[in-house]
Amino acid sequence: MQALEVAVVAITGLVLVLAAIRRPRRGRWWPEGSRWPAPETAMAIALLAPLVLHLLVDGYRTVMIPAYTVCAGLLLLLGLRARRAGRIPTLSEARRHPRLRALGRVIAVLLGLVALATSALSATLLPVFELPAPEGPYAVGRTDLHLTDMRRQEWATSADDDVREVVASVWYPAEPAAARGAATEVLGDEIAQSVAGSVAAAVPSLRPAADVLGAPLDHLQRIATHAVRDAEAAAHDGDGFPVVLYSPGLASSRFENVALMEDLASRGYVVVAVDHPYTSGSVTLAGGAEATVDPVLLGPGSDATVRKRLNDWIDTRVEDLSTVLDHLAALETRPGSVLQGVMDLETVGAVGFSLGGDTVTQALTQEPRLDAAVSLDGPYLGKVSTTGVPAPFLNVIAADHLTDLEQDLETEQETGIASDSLNRYRGTMSSASGPVWVASVEGTTHLSHTVFPLISPILGGEAGTGRAQVDTVETLVVDFLDHALAGAPARLLGQGGDIPLTTRFLPDPRVPRT
Repeated sequence: MQALEVAVVAITGLVLVLAAIRRPRRGRWWPEGSRWPAPETAMAIALLAPLVLHLLVDGYRTVMIPAYTVCAGLLLLLGLRARRAGRIPTLSEARRHPRLRALGRVIAVLLGLVALATSALSATLLPVFELPAPEGPYAVGRTDLHLTDMRRQEWATSADDDVREVVASVWYPAEPAAARGAATEVLGDEIAQSVAGSVAAAVPSLRPAADVLGAPLDHLQRIATHAVRDAEAAAHDGDGFPVVLYSPGLASSRFENVALMEDLASRGYVVVAVDHPYTSGSVTLAGGAEATVDPVLLGPGSDATVRKRLNDWIDTRVEDLSTVLDHLAALETRPGSVLQGVMDLETVGAVGFSLGGDTVTQALTQEPRLDAAVSLDGPYLGKVSTTGVPAPFLNVIAADHLTDLEQDLETEQETGIASDSLNRYRGTMSSASGPVWVASVEGTTHLSHTVFPLISPILGGEAGTGRAQVDTVETLVVDFLDHALAGAPARLLGQGGDIPLTTRFLPDPRVPRT
């Protein structure tokens, strides 16, 4: 919680208790004739001061609505008491149901304290945070792209003339002098949609409420990033900066790993994060329509139906990445483009999370312009589960996911029956050729491989390690890309260590056992 939020909750709670125990007509709290205001006035001032400061400095937050409600109720009560201060109650009023009135006070105090505790807990679980500062020598610029592929019909809709669209954001190295003092972007609504979509996709019971899950995250719109819109690109030596494509998870968005995007850009990469309509979260198309997640993927259909649909969408997503590369080639030579002459399209990598991990893994097998790929806890769907993946390739598995695979391995040894997830893992990794690494970071879960652990401690792995989870995954990805794309010596690959969380590499990538 922020300091002023703590003040609002604490002072409101104190005034709530004082208002309940005080008898308005039993005298003042200080000597008669003193210059202090009446108790009701003093309590109202105590309530309003932190509340007004909080709203002016921090801004309104949805999670604080219960506290705002208690505060408003107390202000109304204190106002009514102040109006009645000079009136002497009749004898019948003074004796009317004293026990019921006392019980009512107790219930009101308890309800008020529960409401305040709800706000305090919600604000603690959804803290206002700062994104990690990029560690490279460059400033970070950002521009957005809305691309249309006239060669492909959109198969997710019934319109015959509907063609495939792709929305992307590009983070790139910018001149530090040009970006100095310029206003940076804020996270915006997209990151809230990412969280809501990812949680709804992971927890089926929450899918009917997916539209409102992002409401408590309104504060994310005020969190600053480190990117400057359309900043002047940095100068470079040689053929330009290497390009990294990014594919997000199901029902999420291209901003789910914004800290990684900014850090890579600051280190000299052009990062292009792609939203895939109908599998990413809500995507605004050229005509203003919203492309929402394919209902088959989130519906009650059979596993076989959903699996086939996911595989079809992975094929489409791979084609989306190819479309992006085609357009980048045009932007590279377009006069006036902020990306003109900036990119080295002969050196291209890809990173993806969850379904995006499977997307970039398959793209590595199909798209000849890709040189390397990183899968962040992908579930091993798509064609590569039967064909294997080429190299270089880094597969980062969540700790709980790896534990499940190790248990599946033990079960197979005991019963001779392999699980579907174990077979998919083997199909992907057993036929791998060349340098392939499989790593797992201690204490991580699926969402640990995004920026989500910064948004809330319940969206990552081990409590209290959100920033460390983000930093560790980021360090792994940077080390791999520096090695695979830039030819730098590998510092961590195959070795692991505390970076800052303990990271282990599988001795044999074909066997899910540390």
